[in-house]
Amino acid sequence: FWGIENVLPEMFDDKGTSLVFVNSDKGQTLFNSISERTKYIRVDINEAVKYNTSAYSNVYRPRQRKRFMNKVKKCNFKDITEKYRILSIEDRIILKLRSICKRINIKFK
Repeated sequence: FWGIENVLPEMFDDKGTSLVFVNSDKGQTLFNSISERTKYIRVDINEAVKYNTSAYSNVYRPRQRKRFMNKVKKCNFKDITEKYRILSIEDRIILKLRSICKRINIKFK
């Protein structure tokens, strides 16, 4: 629940609060079955999504998403995440140095 500290400050505990949307009768039945074991407050949907743009607009789609999803179908997940993860500047420098050293046949740890 992004922005809960502004919408429902009494629910903000700095540990994380989930926002649950109930969109169907089946969803309402499921929510009712757990509601006695949860702490919840009904809130106006416009207030609930005010700080969560993903709830009402498309999320940015990275350029490499399609390539990544095709690789997921074919390859080992660990290898894929290593290839597509965002690297720190230090990691990028080390990888570049390794690549250069490999090309000129120098061992690099």
